[in-house]
Amino acid sequence: MEKVIYLEPDDEITGVIDKIKKVNQDRVILVVPKAATILQSIVNLKILKQQAVRLGKAISIVTSDEIGRNLASQIGLTVYRDLAKRPIPEEEKPTPPQEQTRDLESGAAATTAGELEKKEPPKAQEETKEIPPEPETSKRMIDIRPSGVKFTPYKDGKRAGLGLEKISKSPIRPTKKTSFDGGSLKKLKIVAIILLIVAILEGVLAYFYLPRANVNVVLKAEKLDKTYEITAQKDATLNEETNIIPAQIVSIEKEGNKDLSTTGTKDVGEKAKGTITVINETGADQPLVATTRFVSSNGLVFRSTSSVTVPKAYLDPGGNKVNGSINVSVVADTSGGAYNIGPSNFTIPGLSAAIQSKVYGRSGAAMSGGSSRKIKIVSEADVQKAQTELLNELITLGKEEALSKTNKYEDITLEGSAGGIVVSGLATPAVGAEAETFKYNLKATINVTTVKKSDYYGLLTSKINKEIPNDKELLQGELEKTTESKVVSIDMANGKMVVSSHVVAPIVAKMDLNVMKNNIKGKSVNNAISYLKAFDEVYDAQISLWPFFARKVPITQKRIYINISYHL
Repeated sequence: MEKVIYLEPDDEITGVIDKIKKVNQDRVILVVPKAATILQSIVNLKILKQQAVRLGKAISIVTSDEIGRNLASQIGLTVYRDLAKRPIPEEEKPTPPQEQTRDLESGAAATTAGELEKKEPPKAQEETKEIPPEPETSKRMIDIRPSGVKFTPYKDGKRAGLGLEKISKSPIRPTKKTSFDGGSLKKLKIVAIILLIVAILEGVLAYFYLPRANVNVVLKAEKLDKTYEITAQKDATLNEETNIIPAQIVSIEKEGNKDLSTTGTKDVGEKAKGTITVINETGADQPLVATTRFVSSNGLVFRSTSSVTVPKAYLDPGGNKVNGSINVSVVADTSGGAYNIGPSNFTIPGLSAAIQSKVYGRSGAAMSGGSSRKIKIVSEADVQKAQTELLNELITLGKEEALSKTNKYEDITLEGSAGGIVVSGLATPAVGAEAETFKYNLKATINVTTVKKSDYYGLLTSKINKEIPNDKELLQGELEKTTESKVVSIDMANGKMVVSSHVVAPIVAKMDLNVMKNNIKGKSVNNAISYLKAFDEVYDAQISLWPFFARKVPITQKRIYINISYHL
């Protein structure tokens, strides 16, 4: 199989080799236009042949350029005048008979000159066996020599550079050593002059086409400082008027558990107990429900264990007033030894203020049995803390997994664009249980909101371009570096995210790089820099040339590389 590659007139040798490397076929035909760069230098063609050998490719050249065909033929490349007419030879000539040959160098080394002179040449040679020429359609008959160039055939194989001699059945005649005559020296001088001219031409071509220029232009910039609010909405379409861009939601189910220490405490000591005598100075019975509060003079609360009715006061037979009274069992409101108090007076805050001074309690003996013992328990705060920490961990893991499913070159995930929805949570042991540590299991859905870079930065660029003058532009590549994005709010359930985009970007003058290249090509470095610095919009300019012998900016624009930066 063969591959035909059409080259451009200004294709460099490096570019041609790159094209050949990408071809899978073993045979490659290069169609080269007349006066193409690659045909102007025999060095280029030699490099092409070397690379073709290294890559295992059979290279053929099709061109109407006679000089190019001549150069290609000289280094052994197959050439054609017309792609459609190949493989018709340009000049047909019969294929000489092929004879068995052998290298005489080893034999010559073993035979001295004197011995060769003693041998007589045979008077008659036996006829060698001829091999008939192949048909004209054979590829071995393709004439790779350019048309219009006259080639003088060599008179013998040795001058043709074959290094081989024909072998026949007759004895081998030794060749006599001969010295160079005047004609041979003249031919050598001509060859040397031709080689010198070729070398000079190659040097000239290398001087003009090999160099490259790296041009660094620093433009004066103005700072743009703006904040835009963009809404990313699932299933939405891009709308520059409302600042809405489409969002993609990636959902990941995650489950995990976490062990934590408990921080809740509980007093499980005993409550103090005792008896209070309730006194009633009024003329009416006073009912008291169970758990009625009795507050001691030092503020401790005790509660009755049963309901009672305190009888009213009455007159004895002697006409003296006797207060009604009844004993009631009480227990301290909370546990602790502080409730083990001695005899005390008690008020009943549940009664009206007017009656509290007439219905009250007294203890004739100390309260007893109160003690304290605090334990650690699982509290509500412990469970809430466990859920928050574990959910954040699952969000981080879910975000990494979600990002692996997106295209990092096309999609962006802003900080704060991931969130979790709790599916279920379980604390073991449960809230209120005595424990030093507990385990919390959580299952959650992690949602990650992503947007396309092209949508996000495209909308920002469109907004900025509407606010700057027509002769100014946002320097390419700087928007992503200088934009600070922050998620203001996110609604995971509805797939909506509001982003605050703070842009601090450089704005520079619009410059036509092709015009710039055209106006500095062929100039000296100093003249090119002076030309660039003459613009008010240019802050600075630097030019470096390669290779070291280059003195001017290349004359071809493809060899000029311009890098734009800015200065605020």
